[in-house]
Order: sequence, then C-alpha cells, then structure tokens
Amino acid sequence: MKSSKRALPVFASLAALGLGSVLFAAAALADEPLKAPGIDWDARADKWFTAPKEDEAARKAQMKEASRALKRPCKFCHTEDFSGFTDDKRKLLTQQMMIVSAENGVECKDCHDGRDKMTELGHDAKKMYDLSREKNVFCDECHQTNKSKFKDLTDKGKKFKEEAEAKQKGAPAPAAPTPAPAPATK
Repeated sequence: MKSSKRALPVFASLAALGLGSVLFAAAALADEPLKAPGIDWDARADKWFTAPKEDEAARKAQMKEASRALKRPCKFCHTEDFSGFTDDKRKLLTQQMMIVSAENGVECKDCHDGRDKMTELGHDAKKMYDLSREKNVFCDECHQTNKSKFKDLTDKGKKFKEEAEAKQKGAPAPAAPTPAPAPATK
C-alpha cells in the first residue's frame, strides 16, 4: 500500500507535465500559417527533400532528422497511415518551414531545440515570420533564397532594414532651444 501512495504523486506529476506539453503545443499551433496569395506551397516545399520522390527510404530518413530537432513523433504532423497531414493548418505550416529551410540553407535544428524551445536564430526567425504574416508576404520578399541563412537581403529587404533601424534609433533629438536674448540695458 505504501508504494502505491508514493506512486500516486509521481504519476500525477508526470500527467501534469504531459498535459503541460500538450497545452504548450496547442498554444504554439494557435499561430496561423502565412496565407500569402499566389504561392505554390507544394512545389516549393518539395525542394526541401534532397532525395527524389522514388527514394522513399532517404526521404523518411530526412524527415526523421526534422522529427529529432522538434522532438516530436512523425504522427505529430502525419496521419496514422501516413497518407497525409493531421490537418490543413499543420500541413501549410510544415510546408512553409520546409521552404524556409530549403531556400535559406537552414536545418530544422538551426531554429528548433526541442518541443518548446527555439535557438537564438529561431527566436529571430519567429519574429520575422510574425511580421511576414502581418504584411501578408513570404520570407523571400525581403530575404534572398540563396541559402545564406537569412543574411542576404533583397533590395526591398535592405530598405525595410534601414527603415526599421532608423525607427529603432528614434528621430534625431531636437536642437536645444536658443536662450532668449538678455534685455538691453540703458
């Protein structure tokens, strides 16, 4: 009987941790994927794979690397029979992350450090992704797709960066007021 009394708090703690992970994941997925018009998400995401479609084993190995970086099982995104994604929102978000990875030369682990953790690059990329959603554009609007890990900017990206830096520094301080002239003495 004593061992079951000790096991109950341990079980309750583990259950609470599990629920916390589920709640965190649900909150993280509450972010809507970007819905920029005119983008063929399927074709661009397919470039993430380094192996041809016929080489299913190599593609699965590559997906396992993503699964490890996210510390999530395959079925977090895929249906039980692997015939598709668990939902359309997750599919679109996954495709967008695959595109970001393929076109900017980053791997999942460069931004993701487990279920609920991001690397420094991941935190920066998340801010930019939120901005992309706000502006309804994709990353390539400002970043060149030359595998530079987001460092090389388009002309529009350079202009935006200059404007953001100027805004962050603030407007130049106004000049100090000129003292009033001393009254003339007779």
